[in-house]
Amino acid sequence: MMKRTQHIARGVMIVWMMFVVANAVAQMMVVPERTQYALFQKILTFERSLAKRDDKEFVVGFLYQSRVRESLNARDAFERVAENDKSVRLFGKPVRFRFVDLQDVDKLEESLLEGKPHILYVAPLRAIEIKRISKITRKNKVLTLTGVPEYVENGLSVGIGLQSENKPEILVNITAAKAEGADFHSELLKLSRIYR
Repeated sequence: MMKRTQHIARGVMIVWMMFVVANAVAQMMVVPERTQYALFQKILTFERSLAKRDDKEFVVGFLYQSRVRESLNARDAFERVAENDKSVRLFGKPVRFRFVDLQDVDKLEESLLEGKPHILYVAPLRAIEIKRISKITRKNKVLTLTGVPEYVENGLSVGIGLQSENKPEILVNITAAKAEGADFHSELLKLSRIYR
């Protein structure tokens, strides 16, 4: 009888853990990619340091993991939106997207900086600390964006979350943004939830 109870308890525990893990992955991004894409285009127009750059184009890196379903889905969705918006420009300059499939965590810095991105979007990731990414982006002055609200709390600069009435909400980590060299207009900050 005791063994049977232990087996049932263990089975319940395993199912519960699978449920928690599945939900943690499935609920990481709370706003659809198309909405994020449109909002980030507007948000970036409030970033004054980008406007001062003399580069001929802006490179947006997109960090994802092909082995993580939600991460790969986010990449595919963003790529489709970007392909349908070939005329996208930022401060009058063309924008080029570069998708980075993070396979080897030991080569994180090399992967992130290949192609010299000005901006890095971070999709849902598994088995990597966000602080490792932010350490690299801060050192190299690369502005970070994400659709995962927790990542802003953990050190990325700008994200999209949901307000209580299910409306998109801009999230800005002021400390991270300054460390990445960003200079956001106060009008944007007034509309945002601020983290430090």
